[in-house]
Parts: sequence; structure tokens; C-alpha cells
Amino acid sequence: LMPSGQTFAEVLKRSGYATGMFGKWHLGGGASSPKAQGFDVVFEPPGNGDPAKAGGKNENWITDKAIEFLKASGGKPCLCYIPHHSPHIMLKEMESKVAANAHAWNPLYASSIESLDAAIGRLLGAIDETPELANTWVIFTSDNGGLHVPEGYRQPVTHNGPYRAGKGYLYEGGLRIPLLMRWPGNIPAGRVIEEPVSLMDILPTILTAIGIDPARSVGPLDGQSILPILQGASSKPNDRTFYWHLPHYTNQGSKPTGAIRKGRWKLVHDYETDAVELFDLNTDVAESMNVASQNDDIAQELKRSLDTWKQSVGAQPCQPNPDWNADLHRAIYIDRDSSRLRGQSDKAVDIGEAWAPWRE
Repeated sequence: LMPSGQTFAEVLKRSGYATGMFGKWHLGGGASSPKAQGFDVVFEPPGNGDPAKAGGKNENWITDKAIEFLKASGGKPCLCYIPHHSPHIMLKEMESKVAANAHAWNPLYASSIESLDAAIGRLLGAIDETPELANTWVIFTSDNGGLHVPEGYRQPVTHNGPYRAGKGYLYEGGLRIPLLMRWPGNIPAGRVIEEPVSLMDILPTILTAIGIDPARSVGPLDGQSILPILQGASSKPNDRTFYWHLPHYTNQGSKPTGAIRKGRWKLVHDYETDAVELFDLNTDVAESMNVASQNDDIAQELKRSLDTWKQSVGAQPCQPNPDWNADLHRAIYIDRDSSRLRGQSDKAVDIGEAWAPWRE
């Protein structure tokens, strides 16, 4: 995290909010630490704990501290940020809980999610039983799609079917994440909103909701307020454009890639080969049919927009690697395309056996 940047916590702290962070910061220390970036109360436990007490990912301990902070607010406006370690590998759970989830696609992962759910339930319960917290806005989300390839374990922990790929990829399995919001009396309950949004929208949305002008308090932002959507103005996808730039080879098996989505159309650009894939997400959410050749004008327009956006933000370009190993490259990226590894109908243990040589 660049120390000069403004965090959510810094903006709200200036507006009189108490701020607390409980869990995995993972954005640096010193001038980049949570204390230096606007959080009054900070609790950063290790990533693994005792499943029978603090929780396998310390989710119970984190929740206890967060509840203490909320109840100590005494009705003062507060920001409580809870980045859980769960369900990031490595996972550890009580044997009895794993056995109870034996029917699941991956019992260990299911057990970890069950524990996280229970911890979040306790947090919501504490909010509901505290009158001073009745106006609390709760947002539950994630930072990426599920890990769909074997990593750390011989078998994959989860899958994202029907979406393609997962964590580390710019296909839908890597980009689509849970996003649940609860704000009693302000957001209608039970709605499912199909319109695509970004986590960059959270800051301007919350600031707008509490009467702070994002442009005056923070300056230009990449996100936009989705408050009208949340309050019922729209629930249909529009033609808003989203961009992604991932110039890396990740340890999930993805390659340097860019992507752009506008309305129903999604283009993925392979930086190695300069090839593009075009998908119509209205009819092919699994991104299984590349229709670029049938829609060349759309593909070229989206590619130009992606290139223009990358130039506008100073995106880091890729350079050829002089130590490139053609044989290893073929074994990892061509002979086996991990973006097409599907887990929806296969057993995790079978996928693990089939993909063990690739992971090795």
C-alpha cells in the first residue's frame, strides 16, 4: 500500500468515525501499516489457530475482538473492517467437523466455510442485540474467486462452476465474487441485483450514503456510487465498462493477461501471443465459446478501449524473458490449460490425481 494514498479509514476518521481493523491486513508495515493508515484499533492475529478454540483460521478470535470494538463504540459512528484469514489455505479444522461434511465436494474446505459462517452469524447477532448499532451497514465480500487448482494440497479446495477458472485469472471464475449488503431500512431485503459492480464502488457509495461528497473529500475515484442501484433504481446490466490488467504468471497457472467488459461483451487479451478471446456473457457465462472471429468489429473496438485505458493509467507492460524455457512453458500452459479445469461434476480427489504432474 502506498503510504500517500487515502484509505477508507482515513476518510471516515476525519469525519469523526472510530475505526478498527481485525484480521489480515497484508498491505505492509511501517508507514503502510493499518495504524498509520487510519485505524485506531488494530488486531492482527496469525493466519492459523486452534480449531477448537480460536478457530482454525482464528475466525472466532477475530470475531470476538470485532464485537468488543463495536459494542465499545457507544453509538458513535464507526468503521469495523474484518478481513478474515479464512478460507485462505492452509486450512485446519476439527476432525469431527470434517467428518460431518464428508458429503461435500471438499470436506475440509466446507468445514472452514461453515466455521466462517458461524463467526459471521455471531457478529450479526451482536449487532442485532445492540440498539446503538441498529443503523449498521454490513458488507460481506471477497477479494477474488475461489482457488480452483491444486495448490498447497494434492486436490483443489473448491470450484467456481459454471464459471471458468478461479483465483489469479481474468475469466469469470476469478472475477465474480460474493457481494452481500445489509442496511436495515435503507436497502430492500431479499433483492438480487444482476448489474455488475466493482469493489472500487464501495468507497464512493458509503461516502455518498453518509452525506460526504467523494470528489471533495478524496478526489477523483475509479469507482462510482451504486446507492441508486441498491435502493431500487435499476437491476438490469448496463453498458458500463470494466477493465483489468494482470501482467503476471501466478502460482495458480494463469498467464499475463488483460480484460475488458462492456455490457454483454467480455474480451480477454493474452499478452504472450497477442491473441484475443471474445465472449457473449448473456449466452455463454462459462466463457467456453470464443466468438471473436464472428464479431471482429466488436473485438477490435474493445481491444482499442483496453489499450487506451492501459496507457491512461500507466499500466506496466511485459517484456520478453531471456531465460524462457519452451519445454516447461508447453507443459504448464499448452499441454494443460488450467483455465478450463472444471470441478462442478468431478470429484476433488480425482482432479487432484489427474493434475498432480502439472502442479509438480
